[in-house]
Amino acid sequence: MKKEQVVIENFYRFSHLLAILEGKDCTNDAFLYLIHKYYPQDTESYKLHFCSLASILKREKPNDEEYKNKEKSAIVMMRKWPATKMIKFDKDIENFLEKMGFGTEWRMPIITAVLTGFFYPPSQNYYLETRKRKRKKLSLEINQYTSKNDIEDAWQEIELTQKELWPSFDKRNFTKKSLGDLLFFAKANAIKKNLIEKNTDETPINDFDVVLYLFPEADPETDKKYVNWVRKNRYKYKTF
Repeated sequence: MKKEQVVIENFYRFSHLLAILEGKDCTNDAFLYLIHKYYPQDTESYKLHFCSLASILKREKPNDEEYKNKEKSAIVMMRKWPATKMIKFDKDIENFLEKMGFGTEWRMPIITAVLTGFFYPPSQNYYLETRKRKRKKLSLEINQYTSKNDIEDAWQEIELTQKELWPSFDKRNFTKKSLGDLLFFAKANAIKKNLIEKNTDETPINDFDVVLYLFPEADPETDKKYVNWVRKNRYKYKTF
């Protein structure tokens, strides 16, 4: 789905829920609560500015650049607040999103609308969250509006983010033999660990000793394929 189409659909969705199409006043009590409590100017000026967005909707080409500037203004405004006010605001925003059935991708558009009177809908129906500290993490959040096409559109961004978070990751292709090979690797490691624990002399335990337990019929001194098999599986599953 094209970005412009998602924006328009989300604008209609938001406008329908708040009953502000065609210049109607906002009749959503939850949103009015946010405006009265956090909008830095008087409510009347907000209403006039907000209803003017109907013209943006009719042109079907919202100004993305203007929204970015408004979002920056909202962020600067919040940074000046005391911690107690910010905590309460976060809670009120989360309550509003939950009541409306909106996902996290709506958070900044709603915050910007409340604080600046300018609303620009999300251009996607999903939210990607990344965590780069300690254990790296990439999470995909979907909501009730998310479709299969939305997920397909998200995949390119997901792959790019994966490469950014784990640039040296070597993806392994698993086949029908993979489980058997993994069990073999685990068994070989267990045998070697057991031999090391029971070893009473200074002779180091090596792969030849492991092969004698895994393949009693083999002669590891003359038939290298058994030892190579052990080493191949160790290399294959070294990241486990």
